[in-house]
Amino acid sequence: MLRELYLDLRKGMFDGKINYIKAFMMLFDAAVFITVAIIILITYFTLSFFGIVKTTTITTIIMIIWAIGYLRFFIFFRMTDKRFRRFSHIFGRSGKLISKSDWLIIKKLYPSLYNALISKKSFGYCYFYSREIALIIPGLKLMYCTVGKGDKVTGHSVLVKNNMVFDTNCLQHFDFRDYAQSCNLKVYKIYSFGEYSQADFFDKIRPDFTKWCADNNAYCCPQ
Repeated sequence: MLRELYLDLRKGMFDGKINYIKAFMMLFDAAVFITVAIIILITYFTLSFFGIVKTTTITTIIMIIWAIGYLRFFIFFRMTDKRFRRFSHIFGRSGKLISKSDWLIIKKLYPSLYNALISKKSFGYCYFYSREIALIIPGLKLMYCTVGKGDKVTGHSVLVKNNMVFDTNCLQHFDFRDYAQSCNLKVYKIYSFGEYSQADFFDKIRPDFTKWCADNNAYCCPQ
């Protein structure tokens, strides 16, 4: 359920950049295709010139089939939505809440945390990873809420600052209003550093937050 929400969010967030990203992908693939083709052709004709490989109709047909096959792969596979999502994931990771320099700090000083986030092992553990990031990067607030629609509503935790949201489940920045509308967001409470930095933070908020989620028909299992 959460994964479907994130796919819709990313699609909306990158509507204005789709053509730019796809153009970049096409140029990159075209460069790779041309480079590989030139190398293979030069190698083929060099070997043929020295008599190592004989230039025959069969070998020429094989070269043509290879070129067509690679071109088909280039057009029908490498331009899929899945690959576009990988690019959009990279483009959306850095933003107003967590900058590129912040990511470098996390990578250098907290490698285990960085690896867990980048490898998406953090998915489903929003309460823990949101707080871990908030304790490292100054100025972030921690928002407890529910997301989802119908019978698929769950408790959730995200980072907020300056009308922006960062979700550790998908490592994406979102406009607060867009996020709220797409996820059917209901806010429980937004915590400041002075609150979530306390060692017993989870123990303090768990009972009331769990009850609030139950009252709103939301699944909740805070760490």
